[in-house]
Amino acid sequence: MKLLQRRNKHINKEQDDFGYGCVCSKCGSIFTFDRKDACIPRCPNPDPRDCVVICPNCQHSIFFDECAQFSTLDERENFEKTYHR
Repeated sequence: MKLLQRRNKHINKEQDDFGYGCVCSKCGSIFTFDRKDACIPRCPNPDPRDCVVICPNCQHSIFFDECAQFSTLDERENFEKTYHR
């Protein structure tokens, strides 16, 4: 058997990742992060309650369902402008 062309149309590609915005419930720090900065279980379609990000200030664990996921780059920029001092 010889594979002439590989196609992976059966694999769902993740949508563009514009990141997340979060407010730490422990220290009140506000930060943005990308999916690669978080701890995500190695399973298909992990539940947001199983994904964790660490606050860069106090090291408190925060679940993804407590954070806002950005669907566009404008949403991320607006979040950063709102909380930037």
